Amino acid sequence: MVYTLLSKHKLMWFVKNGKVDEWDDPRFPTVQGIVRRGLQIEELIQFILEQEEEVTLMDWGNDIVNEISKDDDGRIKHLKGVLNLKGSVKRTKLKLTWLPHTNELVPLSLVEFDYLIKKKKLDEDEDFVDVLNPCTKKEIAAFGDSNISVGGPTVIGPNGNWAE
Repeated sequence: MVYTLLSKHKLMWFVKNGKVDEWDDPRFPTVQGIVRRGLQIEELIQFILEQEEEVTLMDWGNDIVNEISKDDDGRIKHLKGVLNLKGSVKRTKLKLTWLPHTNELVPLSLVEFDYLIKKKKLDEDEDFVDVLNPCTKKEIAAFGDSNISVGGPTVIGPNGNWAE
């Protein structure tokens, strides 16, 4: 794990000083934090195994993404891939969709969580307070399909990774 602390003593500092809500804060490398971020352990393992990111384009078919273009801020601008007509829409975990421009869109808030510290790995004697990330939670106003109000929360993790 990078940009995080694994020491319980150091993590407790974040809780005691109000830098996070509790031990189950989505920015924490705890099982509860991971679950609150929207991932189940089994899904996390499956996600790692399936990175070779085949995706279902909703109402269209499957595609194998082989190139991801990002802007200077790390946001995805373009995806390039190859149509996979033999792919299974039911077995594909990652689904992409698009929204029509209608009055039926609902306002929503996207929450982006960043790393608690700014350094990949601390030296054993290094004080983690010196590398605190000053901004670890950001909310972004957005619009979604009216069906989104039926499901659970969706959050964005570090580097724009989505979790449902």
